[in-house]
Amino acid sequence: MLAALEARLAKLEEKASAAAQGTDGMAELKSQLEALRQAQIACWRQMGSRDLAATLDIAVLEQNTPNPFSESTVIRYYLPQSTTTATLNIVTTEGKTVQSFTLKGTGNGQVIIPAGILAAATYHYNLVVDGVQVDSKK
Repeated sequence: MLAALEARLAKLEEKASAAAQGTDGMAELKSQLEALRQAQIACWRQMGSRDLAATLDIAVLEQNTPNPFSESTVIRYYLPQSTTTATLNIVTTEGKTVQSFTLKGTGNGQVIIPAGILAAATYHYNLVVDGVQVDSKK
């Protein structure tokens, strides 16, 4: 899927470059190009590659390990250099935030969650960067 997106992105970039000499269809090409870029970023986030995130400078949230856990679990993430505020929220299936962690700095990071701070249940967690929720995991 990623290869197909990259091929479409390359074609659109080629068309946009050619269209830069004229204005016919330029807005449509820009719109398609931006949609493909967003789809490509979504694919990279889903892959959870912090190395790739560092190259692209996009926020990434990884699946906690181990999952499920009995003693503790680790949630890894990557925050881009442009990040000013970031929070990792632990949320119940009903949507109630039960724990919130303010994340400091940028780059690769992790939060270790001991089992004792949460009741046995299923939780979701989300990464909020500069006021925008960028990803959520279960």
